[in-house]
Amino acid sequence: AHRRQPPASSRLFEDERHHHLRLQRRMGERMRTDEVDARRSPLCFAAASSPSPPSSPASTSQALTDLFPLWVVLACAAAVWRPGLFSWFQGTPFVIGLSTTMLGMGLTLTLDDVRGCIFRVKDVSRGCLLQYTVMPLLGFLATRLFNLPKAFAVGVILVSCCPGGTASNIVSFLARADVPLSVMMTTLSTAGAVVMTPFL
Repeated sequence: AHRRQPPASSRLFEDERHHHLRLQRRMGERMRTDEVDARRSPLCFAAASSPSPPSSPASTSQALTDLFPLWVVLACAAAVWRPGLFSWFQGTPFVIGLSTTMLGMGLTLTLDDVRGCIFRVKDVSRGCLLQYTVMPLLGFLATRLFNLPKAFAVGVILVSCCPGGTASNIVSFLARADVPLSVMMTTLSTAGAVVMTPFL
């Protein structure tokens, strides 16, 4: 039987397609060869063997700050092991340290932050309400759960009835929480402690 030959236009199209595929393969092989040569170059070895640039002081400081809970746990363990390491921190050094901390927390705020908190009546009211309801209740439950002696139980309940202090502001700052709200709640709960703490 006589086989029909494909038209000339079809053969030309197939030849061009095969030629294009061969060019693509050659370009791919050439690129792979160039990559291998670049990896073997002395400059590449020098870049790979050179030490990474040292971290900036800001990143190191941020990493140490993020480990604040670890430092607190270590300090508590050291205080239990050797109370003398921290017993000197009282009187004038304590007042200076507390005042410096409070000043530092205040310097993180702006006038816009203060103005914004003044109008957040609901958030501040809820925080103060929880401060004088949940905290005393948790303190009472903790004394019952651990069956503390009467003297210790009175101390725990008394502390739980006290307002939030500077520590809450510091933790809010380190946790990147709402520091202006925390400062405003601390201010109002401290003012209200004159009445609420004796009442509770």
